[in-house]
Amino acid sequence: MKQPMQLALLGLMLLLGRAHASQALVSIIIDDLGNNAAHGEQAIQLPGVLTYALLPNTPFATVLAELAHEKGREVILHLPMESEHHEKLGPNGLLEKMPEAEYKWTLLSALGAVPHVTGLNNHMGSLLTQKQQPMEWLMSVLKEQKLLFIDSRTTTKTIAEQTAEKMGVPSLRRDVFIDNERDPERLQQQLDELVEKAKKQGYATGIAHPYPETLTFLKQQLPLLETRGVKLVPLSELVKKRLELASSKNRSDPCQPSLSHSPRVVKNSKPSQ
Repeated sequence: MKQPMQLALLGLMLLLGRAHASQALVSIIIDDLGNNAAHGEQAIQLPGVLTYALLPNTPFATVLAELAHEKGREVILHLPMESEHHEKLGPNGLLEKMPEAEYKWTLLSALGAVPHVTGLNNHMGSLLTQKQQPMEWLMSVLKEQKLLFIDSRTTTKTIAEQTAEKMGVPSLRRDVFIDNERDPERLQQQLDELVEKAKKQGYATGIAHPYPETLTFLKQQLPLLETRGVKLVPLSELVKKRLELASSKNRSDPCQPSLSHSPRVVKNSKPSQ
């Protein structure tokens, strides 16, 4: 009698293990941190394994990066890049007309200004992320520094992610901006879209900001993600998931192109917090 029971338990454990292995993963980046200490601290106190993107050489970038790191959270650089509307970038902004030496010096200075970074995403950048040479310079530094790249996709014309892939830099793209509109109904719709994308493709990346409305909303909703069948993870884990899925897909169909997705919402610029 014990043997059938043991076999049944073993089968259940295997099923649960497979379900866990195939669980959809979500990463949420909180952008634009560094200029406001209170908003930054509130964001870092949110429940769940979030990723924090800090603007370089802003008044509170270092202390907020240290606080996030102490809590075991992932930190990335939120790197200002030139936009089509030429908004003010703040410290360490990258411009299209910069010569290579100045460009790379500015980039390395920005990376050195925020401790514990595992990668970077672009702040604005609707112009620069369209440009081949600047993106190749960016990826060459990231590859040398063994850092990740996340394309915020502030324009549909971006070539940043494909340049990262071509040059062997581990990368992701933003799937959903959660808080372009900050009323509760729209926040919920965007989070729902993020969850559905993750379930459809196995993973998804969302970007939010330390607005009071967003912080209140996420504090309520983040603990519910597990019950919706998705797991909140750091960006580095999501990159591993993406690479595993791409590798598996290429093995099963060598003619299949690499994984791609088409985010619906495009944001050209955003205010700093």
